[in-house]
Amino acid sequence: MSRIDPRLLRGGAARRTVIAVGACGVLQGLCVIAGAVLLATIITDVFQAGAGLAQVAEPLGAFAAVVGLRAALVWLAEGIGHHGAAGVVSEMRIEGLRATLAQGPMVIGARRSGEAAANLTSGLDGLDAYFAGFVPQLLVGAAVPLLAIAYVLTVDWVSALILAATVPLIPLFMVIIGRMAERRTQRRWRAFELLGGHFLDVLQGLPTLRVFSRGAEQVERIREVSARFRRETMATLRIAFLSALVLELLASLGVALLAVTIGIRLVGGGLGLRAGLTVLILAPEVYLPLRSIGISFHASASGL
Repeated sequence: MSRIDPRLLRGGAARRTVIAVGACGVLQGLCVIAGAVLLATIITDVFQAGAGLAQVAEPLGAFAAVVGLRAALVWLAEGIGHHGAAGVVSEMRIEGLRATLAQGPMVIGARRSGEAAANLTSGLDGLDAYFAGFVPQLLVGAAVPLLAIAYVLTVDWVSALILAATVPLIPLFMVIIGRMAERRTQRRWRAFELLGGHFLDVLQGLPTLRVFSRGAEQVERIREVSARFRRETMATLRIAFLSALVLELLASLGVALLAVTIGIRLVGGGLGLRAGLTVLILAPEVYLPLRSIGISFHASASGL
């Protein structure tokens, strides 16, 4: 779950989307670092040097500009993702229709039309969450922690070492839980295909069913298939909530460990206030993109 599926990058729209979103992710990482440095500078100047509003007006304006730029980059990345998803879905839908028609009437007639319709409609529509949510978060999650840890290394190597040791735990647990979620999502998708295919087949054969008074049996069958799909959906949601809990716990423990270490060193005089504040402000931003990857992965699993 920690990489982009290369099969989805065959089209030009997908490649352009990944490149553009990746550039936005790098710029967001730079904005995160700049914002942390500016905020730490403002707080240090106010509390240590007794600076007034006039003295910190320039860094305050720069901080507001950085925050605005970061928000614009997030909005732009999501917009590029939605636009790219529309292009990819259009390309794949045309390709799927051509492949289906190329099989000939004998092969098409042997398949359940409801499953094919589900794949070409709801299935492909699920890729919007993949390109608009998962891909941007994956690229931001790769750029922001690396840039932040590299900068922290220039400020305080001890804090950089703690981040480098705790950050990989989140992707590790994401992979473990992601494999569970992938298997469960595949079962959910098979249940969805069965439900969509059976329901469409029943609708197409409804006149025949009414002639032979077989409608009641199909109502019960649709109820069973719907209950199976509901159970698979709820099981998938349980894994998603478990993933969110584990990622939040790991991120909280990492930030707490870093905060305690910095606090002890600040009291002992081994670390300056500006450097400590910069690291403390950056720490949650290092874990946040990785937690967001897990959330967006579950939302995009059906599209995959």
